[in-house]
Order: sequence, then structure tokens, then C-alpha cells
Amino acid sequence: PVVRQAMSQKSTIGLLPTSAGKSLCYQLAALLTPGATLVIDPLVALMRDQAQGLAEEHGIDRVLPWYSGAGLKDDEAGSLVSENLIVFISPERLQRPGFRSSVQAIAAEDIFINYAVIDEAHCVSMWGHDFRPSYLTLEKNIREFCSFHGREPVLLALTGTASQLVLIDLKRELAIQDFDAIIRPDSFDRPELHFQLVKCPSANKESVLESVCRGIASRLNVQSLDQEACGIVFAYTPREVWKLFSRFVDARESVREVLGGTTRKLVHGAYTGSPPSVDNHALFSREEWDEYKGRILAAFKRGEINMLFGNTAVSVGIDNDRLNYVINYRMPQTMEAYYQQCGRAGRSGQHSECALIFSDDNPIQTQAWLTRGEDPGGNRWDDLGTVSYFHRGSFPGRDEDGKGAHSVFQMMFGGTDERGLVGIKQWRVGIDRGQAERTERYVSYWMVLGVLTDYEVTGTGRTTTYHVRRHPAVEQFLTDSNESALKSHIVASLHSYFSRYRPTTQHEVEKGVDSQEGNSLSERCIQHLVSFVYDQVEYQRREAIRTMVSYCNETDVSPEKLRARIKAYFDTSEKFSAKLLAMAEVHLDASGALSVIEMIEGFDDVEHLYWETRRLLDERFRPDWSAINLYSVAYRERGVGSSTFLELLDQMVRGLRVDPQIDEGAERQFLADYLRSFIRLDDVYGDDIGASLLSACFERLHETHGLRYLALIDSAGLGEDQKTYVHARLALKQIKEILDGRPSRVAR
Repeated sequence: PVVRQAMSQKSTIGLLPTSAGKSLCYQLAALLTPGATLVIDPLVALMRDQAQGLAEEHGIDRVLPWYSGAGLKDDEAGSLVSENLIVFISPERLQRPGFRSSVQAIAAEDIFINYAVIDEAHCVSMWGHDFRPSYLTLEKNIREFCSFHGREPVLLALTGTASQLVLIDLKRELAIQDFDAIIRPDSFDRPELHFQLVKCPSANKESVLESVCRGIASRLNVQSLDQEACGIVFAYTPREVWKLFSRFVDARESVREVLGGTTRKLVHGAYTGSPPSVDNHALFSREEWDEYKGRILAAFKRGEINMLFGNTAVSVGIDNDRLNYVINYRMPQTMEAYYQQCGRAGRSGQHSECALIFSDDNPIQTQAWLTRGEDPGGNRWDDLGTVSYFHRGSFPGRDEDGKGAHSVFQMMFGGTDERGLVGIKQWRVGIDRGQAERTERYVSYWMVLGVLTDYEVTGTGRTTTYHVRRHPAVEQFLTDSNESALKSHIVASLHSYFSRYRPTTQHEVEKGVDSQEGNSLSERCIQHLVSFVYDQVEYQRREAIRTMVSYCNETDVSPEKLRARIKAYFDTSEKFSAKLLAMAEVHLDASGALSVIEMIEGFDDVEHLYWETRRLLDERFRPDWSAINLYSVAYRERGVGSSTFLELLDQMVRGLRVDPQIDEGAERQFLADYLRSFIRLDDVYGDDIGASLLSACFERLHETHGLRYLALIDSAGLGEDQKTYVHARLALKQIKEILDGRPSRVAR
């Protein structure tokens, strides 16, 4: 269907599982129709892999991977596009002024770009797990700089991991309007993949890795994993990749041999974006490491390297038909990233092993961070320490990001060049490394606010400069100082952006801006946007980590159960999916959640609902989705009211209380209607489990909110004996508070 849509010159979003032939879709279209094809890839490794595959396996050598370090000049773009059938670029390349003007000029030679392919298209969405700011301007850049006499290239957006919410966002961001533009598979199941999960203290990881390797060798029926099989060992940092690489081979000597052009077969290799270092000293120059990476990746694809050690720089799109195992040395941050990495194996349908080694040395601290955002603090060397470290790098805090974004704002009003652009240096005096590296993100925030319309990038590394164009509304304000008009423009821009993710009005957006602290309009506006980013995007990233932790903490880790959970997470269900997705389009109340709960007919339904609602909650919080997930937890736990259950209850109630569209009456009604559903557990397990669980709920609500929800006991559908039981439990709790000398919240 994707090829048929593309050949019909219809822009299309193709959601296909790994190994399903995403690359073949655009390659066929590119070869069978006139014009050049531009492929936007997020990783250099992916560009190299696809170009090598076309040249070596199919004899198609009019392809060009264009990346930093390839020795190509932006002002040569026009001639290079005209000479090649397919050109691979990063999204950032379209922000380069030389590339833009050169590509735009090829129309004068009657050369045109027929297809613009966005590979790993989930990156386009801020909700996707690999968000990069340059993707926000991608559709605009393609339309403006790659069109031929008014004819825009056909867009093909291809990805293997995108939720329904991300797909919807893709349609909006890429301005793809056709009703049938999204093509998705019936299932993401990969039956040839055999999953294994091993839990251990972080101190034992290296020895456990050796045991895992022996186990995989046994299941693959080979004597030596690194000699007779082919696989990837994923870690996080270049330092950790280098450390693992060094356990199997003299790493430095191995790299020197490759750089020296050895003809000896090398079994092991390593691939990371930046050179490895020891004691903050790089072991190789950038040029040496780039050369080594290029040779190793080519050798791995040809089957000359059996065991590759890598990180996210090599985690998607690498096509090696021989690959029959993947080992994750640490827990990935999302289920999508995990399944993408596992999907490197078994691409010819061969039985393949996928092992994950998981370490959580402080589960209580982990849950506190996941639930309340409490900084884990100190040095944690387990998986959650690593994950939280990278998470903090992306989300250093509301104040930090607010200040960083405002510092970029203050730079926007310097002198303009002959084209009306203002230069903002990435590395500015007095700025720390983190803020410098987030400069492009801050520029994108001001584009969302409607303060900027475009930006270009020149230089590299510490010479990087962003050249921004102010919106005409801002230029008008600089002329007439009409702040009211400028505010109306910014509120309208924010409303347009927020409306993509939740129903809202311009009046609500304006109230939100006015409620922020700050002495100026710019401060209040950026704080409101940053609050949205943390309430929505940062939340989503942390929830995705929570889901991954939940997957790793399951008691039954048999391969069959692991595969079933992955399938439930990624696949839609005929029974529940339509109702769940419909909730996103209507005003919140408990009826939608209750109608889904009433459809549950057994543990299999509950298991699927748990993972399907986890997928939705990883993308966006809604109290009704949270309520269904909470009910699934209660069902799975046989109504014990565990700490996990109570923390999720807190999260659901907090979500209700902060939702601007829910007043106190609607909040109480939602809780009263929903809590009544726990009585249904009596029919499943008996023994008044529902009343016991409700008691635990009301005790938790009392502990957190005092008497706010006490009246709901009489609305929860309990019998008189059950109500008496719950009231007695709460009375005992209040008496204990008094005896413990705590301020009592007993009604006077």
C-alpha cells in the first residue's frame, strides 16, 4: 500500500514494523519515477548503511550520503542532487543557507525533487521519543526550498515506532490531509524474536553479560557467540561501549589495525557517535574515529564483523541479514527504543535472541522519581541512574529552561544582516555547556510562540551560529510598541499549538500566560510554554521510562510472557482500541472509562488493557486512561492496594485537580463514579476485596487531601456494612494521628 500511494503521487505516512521493508518503499518509488529523491535520516550510520546496501547489493551507485565530515560543500548541493537518484541528508542540513539556496536553484535546470522521504518519522513529533527541533521546520523547508515551479515533493514519512497520537501529530506537522494517508500493519509481532530478561545488581553486570553470552550461544546452538553468530551489544555512553569492547579484544590495537587497512578478519568492532575517552582524554581524533566507524560499519554490513558494540548512534535502520542476537547491557529509555534495537535481529526471519540485562539498585528511590519527579541524587551506577542522568540533561528544570530560553530572546534584538536575520551564537560568554547545547531547542520555542518565523545555521561545534528571522508582528511592535497586539498574536500562536494536543480556548491560554510570574510579556509567555513542555513532554518521557521499568519488574519473565507484553503494548485491539482513542476527542468524564472496564471478561483482557493504556499514557496523560490503567493494576494485583497502586491513584487524582477544564464538582463526580467500579472485583475474587481496596483508596486520599473526599464514601456504591467498615478504618487512622501528635484533620 505504501508503494502504491507513493507511485500515485500521494503523500503517505507508513507505519511498518522493523524488517518489513520501509526502505524498499521509497527505493522502488525513486527508481520507477522521474526526479531525484531526498531522504531525511536522523543518524549518519543509517545514511551509510542504506547507501552501502543500494550500491553493494543492488548495483545502484547513484546515491549519496551527505553528512558532516563527508567533505561535501553546501553550495554544491544543486549539482550533487542532479547527479544522484537518492541523496541522504539530516534534517539539520535544510537549515543551512548554502544548501537551501543551491537546492532551490536546480529548478532553473528543469531538475526537480519528486519525493522527500522522512525516515524514522516519529522524530517529527515532539511526542516522539527522539524529538529534534529541526524536525519542527521540516515540512516548511521542504515546501519552500524543494518545490519545482510550485509543485511540492511528495512526502513519504516512514517509521517503525509511533503511537496513534504521534501519527496524528505527524499528519498535522507535515500537512498531510488525505483521509487514507496513514498505512499501518495488522500487527507489530515478530515471532522470530526470542526475548530474555535478566535482573541483577549493577555491580554484577559484566559477569552477567558473560553468562548471557553463553546462554545465547547455547540457544543458537553455536560454540562461540563472537565467532559463529552475529549480533550487537548495546550500551549507553561511548565510555561504556569502549569498556565492554575492551573486555573482548585489545580495543586500541583493534582500532589501529582498522585504520591501518588490515586485511586480517576482525571479529569485534565498536560504533559510537563521538570518540571514546579515558579520564576525559579522547583516545582518537574526531577524524580518526569517523574513519574507523565508516570502515567498521561497512565491514559489519558485509558480515566481516561478528560482534558490534554500540549505542544509540547505531540503533535504528542497520540492515544485516545475518544478525541473530541483540544484547541490551542497560535498560533503554522507552519500549519503542527497546523494540527498535531488538528489531535489528532476525531480519531474514531467522530465530534470534534478544536479551536485556536490568539493574535497579534502589527501587524505592526509582518510584519516587518516576511518580513525583524527585531527583534521585548522588551517584547511581545502575540502569535508573544512567537513565535519570540523561533525562536531566534533556529536562534540567523549568527555571533553568525558562532562563535559557529568555537569554536567547534577549539576543534576538541585535543588529540584522542584509537579509534581516539576527545572529545568535551557540556558545556565548557566561553560558554553560547544557544551555549552549539546548540553544536550538530554545529557538524552536520562540518559533512556537510566533516570535520567530525561521532560522538558519552556520558553523560547527563552538562556531555554530543561529540566524533567526523575527515575525512581522514583532517587527510591528518594535515600531509602534503596541503590546496588546503582540500579546494577541502570541496567544493565538500558543492556542494553535496547544490545540493539537488538547481542547482549549484562546481565553484559557491568555489566562495561563497572565498567571505566570515575570515582569515582561516575554517572560510570562516563555514560562507558560515551558510549563506545558514539562507538564506534557517531560511527563511523557518519564512515563515511558516508568513503562519500561514496569516491563523489567514483572515477575514472570518467560519468553512467551515477555513477547505477549510487547505485542499488547504495540498492537491495537479490536475490543478496546477504538473506545480508548475516542476518549481523546471528548470532554473528560468517567463514563468512557467505566464502559471499557465493563467490557473486561478475564485476565487476558486486563493484561492487554494494562499495556495498551500504558502506551497511551506514555504519550499523554488523561485521567480516564489513567483510571483504566489503575483498575488493571488492581485486577492484576488481586486488589491488594500495593504501593504502586496507591502512587498511581495519587497521580490520577493530581491529574484531575490540575485539569483546567474540570471544576471541583466534576472532579468529585468522576471519582465517585469511578471508585464504585472496584466493587466489581468482588465478582472476580470474592471476599469483599472491593471494600478493602476502597478503604485503602480513601485512607490514601485522606492522608494526602484531608477530608476533601470523605463524602465520596457514601457515593461509592458500598453496602451499609461496607460503608461502616470504611468509616471505621478512617476513624482509626485519625485517632492514630492524634496519638502520634500530628495535627488532626478530624472534622470539628
